[in-house]
Amino acid sequence: MPDELLKHLDAIESVVSVRPCGLLTDIDGTISEVAPRPIDAKVSARCRERLGALVGRLDLVAVLSGRPVLDARRMVGLSTVLYVGDHGLEGLEGVTVVPDPRATEYREMVRATAALIFGRLAAQPGLEGLFLEDKGASFSFHYRACPDPVRARTLILEAMAGLDGSGRFKVMEARRAVELRPPLETNKGTALAALAQEFSLKGLFYLGDDYTDISAFRALKAWREGSPDTPLDRQGFPAPPASDMPPGASPLERAGCPAANASDSRGLAGSEQTKGLGRLEAESPHPAPGGQGRPPLRFGGRGDSPCTACGEQDRPPARLRSPFDPDRRGFPAPQGRRGLAIAVVSEGSPEEAQAEADFILNGVPEVAEFLGLLARLSAPGPGGPTSGGKTTTPGLRPG
Repeated sequence: MPDELLKHLDAIESVVSVRPCGLLTDIDGTISEVAPRPIDAKVSARCRERLGALVGRLDLVAVLSGRPVLDARRMVGLSTVLYVGDHGLEGLEGVTVVPDPRATEYREMVRATAALIFGRLAAQPGLEGLFLEDKGASFSFHYRACPDPVRARTLILEAMAGLDGSGRFKVMEARRAVELRPPLETNKGTALAALAQEFSLKGLFYLGDDYTDISAFRALKAWREGSPDTPLDRQGFPAPPASDMPPGASPLERAGCPAANASDSRGLAGSEQTKGLGRLEAESPHPAPGGQGRPPLRFGGRGDSPCTACGEQDRPPARLRSPFDPDRRGFPAPQGRRGLAIAVVSEGSPEEAQAEADFILNGVPEVAEFLGLLARLSAPGPGGPTSGGKTTTPGLRPG
């Protein structure tokens, strides 16, 4: 067993011992070696086998990737694992892609702009090997194969200067790639937050290796260290108190009641729009007497009285708290949450990501060792987590 796993064995056992417990992992550089082209990368057979062994032993096994969600599903090849793609912009229901509905309006604008930028860049000398990847809602400019990757990165960022923060686009860097995305605060951190809430997790592991995994590392730490009533913002950090809301914001506006804001369209509504989104939770947008919002309603439930402000009956469709809801905040899990952010050292992996992690694994082989350890610790039987005993498995410690 790698020394780093032995060093942190107690912490790993502590996370596995609480339930519900989940594992989220990146793909490239984490369970797959980095390849010159995205299409050439292959998931380690040992990692695939051990991920499969964890299904049913942990309460959630999920793949959280920057790749399109169908590509992530193709690479991993496990139908029993949950998949989130494009850094949280895509989910998967069976074999059907469930895109973030907020990204739809930006699709053609992002596509046209990416094509224009790529056409200009491809004509420049020294950018041979530049590759544009269509992810659906976003586009990635891969410069790994360029003769001078440093110069290629500079030219790409210069071509996109002024787009980030314009309100129409978002620019995000990954390992030897630059992404042009819709202007949504969606990343691996917000996706992790959504899954932690959806599955009411008390224990959570996250594995990643790149710049884009930093938001997930930070979100996990905020979830782990915050109290149950500590809301998080869209980046995974503690949100400002309600008193910091814009002046004049009323309790009705905060609750989203149509009597206060008839144009409120931030939530999703209608069975056709929500078909296939999986576990969703509807929160009443109407305030109870005294200005306090009613407790959340499970999708399919209904309230017992109309809103006193607008007269609308509380029944589906209400505001759906899906992984794509930009106003989703907070975690319902009780005290005692435990989690570990684990960085993987791979080719070109940034030190910034490693600095955000609780500990580091050296490459895909050590990730496979870690997954095997989790499978043994979470196996049912005497001393296992399902028996209520300590999760230590004989033979894991030296001596």
